Amino acid sequence: MIVRGRVVDEEGRPVAGARVFLAHNGAWLPAHEAFELDDSAVAGADGEYAFDMALRPWFARMRMPAQLRALLGRSVSREIAVHLMGEENVAPDLVLRAGVMGRVRAKWSDGSPASGVRLLVILHRDADACDTEIADGERQDAASGSTDDNGEMWFGPAEDREYARISIDASHPESRAHVSWEGRRIGAFEVELTRGRRVRGVLQTADGRPAEGYRVAPCSRMSGDPEDGSVVTAGADGRFEVAGVDPEDGGIAVFDVLPKRPSREELAKLDRAEALDRMVSTMPRTTNPLLMIDVPDGEDDVGTLVLPEIGPLTIRLEDARGDRPLSGRIHWIRSNGRFHGSIGYRADERGIVRMARMPLGTRAGLNVVIEDARLGALEQEFVIPEVRAETVTLRVTGAGTVVVRLHPKGAGDRPLVVPLARVGEQECCGRTFNGPLSELRWETSPGLHPVLRIGAKGFRERVIENVTVRDDGPTFLDVELEPA
Repeated sequence: MIVRGRVVDEEGRPVAGARVFLAHNGAWLPAHEAFELDDSAVAGADGEYAFDMALRPWFARMRMPAQLRALLGRSVSREIAVHLMGEENVAPDLVLRAGVMGRVRAKWSDGSPASGVRLLVILHRDADACDTEIADGERQDAASGSTDDNGEMWFGPAEDREYARISIDASHPESRAHVSWEGRRIGAFEVELTRGRRVRGVLQTADGRPAEGYRVAPCSRMSGDPEDGSVVTAGADGRFEVAGVDPEDGGIAVFDVLPKRPSREELAKLDRAEALDRMVSTMPRTTNPLLMIDVPDGEDDVGTLVLPEIGPLTIRLEDARGDRPLSGRIHWIRSNGRFHGSIGYRADERGIVRMARMPLGTRAGLNVVIEDARLGALEQEFVIPEVRAETVTLRVTGAGTVVVRLHPKGAGDRPLVVPLARVGEQECCGRTFNGPLSELRWETSPGLHPVLRIGAKGFRERVIENVTVRDDGPTFLDVELEPA
């Protein structure tokens, strides 16, 4: 399998010597730091480059989109994606554009340089774009890297223009910060961080044994990602010490044991479906805190913490009208209102989905994605009042369409950027829309939904209770929004 293409300038002339980067994930705008890239190639005299995917068997088998970007001096191309469909994949031309360099300086609250701070710089074209849900055209690009001994990181090149908003996320084992500027050009930026507290304690399982291997992080991070420098792992005796806890009202969160991930060599021996299942089944449940506690200011020892019991959960997906198993996957699941997983547990031919490690005794909300010839492609939400180590049957009824027509006060006919809309119980359902939109449309299960929440940027949130979704046609709702 080959991925090939060429690098040209803005007049369409080939550019020799440009370096082309290949990645399946990660931030762009090359900085003076190393990237998490799979590989790179240099364009020849005719501007052409090629990647032989036979040398990257894991990448090719997973059929992930190949992301490409070219760099030469102070010129950079826009990112393009190539879907690996056949033996030879030709990418659109990578067009180099001139740009400028930016600098970020991170410092502690006492003025000293903050080295080793991980930075993410986001350049927005649209000032109303949501930071977490970014649609095409709303964000220009992103740069990532770490500060040096002087607390500085350079990034770029980027377009020499005024951006609607420039935002920076700073992360350090002892602190984190977020800052943004409206209507700025690339230049020098400064980020100030405050050191957090260090908290220690001991973890025990429900049967009194030391909880070795469980991860602990400040609640402000809400992530058990082992790549996050603030996350620590309990030792053989269950002891831990975590830094970066908020000095005023912080707490700590305990996450599940990190599963052993398969290597690329192991995945290369499997077909696509088997490789994907292995990836999903061994993904770290990084956003699943088993336990969260507040740590009052002045305390640095929380003593012994007992974890909830962990056990398996088996789910059977069934057609409510025909008592037959359905193919599909659990798109995400929340336990006690917090994420347990967000990639997908896939059902087998009997409609069975097995999740090996779930906090028992908790309330869980699930989003089920069905892929069925009779029912079609649809999503449905369910609630399990109490998770037990037994099989739970979820009966899928089909889909109903909800259409919300927005009528903002004082806005005339101006369309809105709608960053958030939720239907159903808050802990288990949600739909996010990017605009500008004046109408929201989605499919959900028919019947009674307790709560519908509509949030639009610049307007007050509306809460509508007891929404009945029809199964014989669209359910129309007219919602009037008041300015915030």
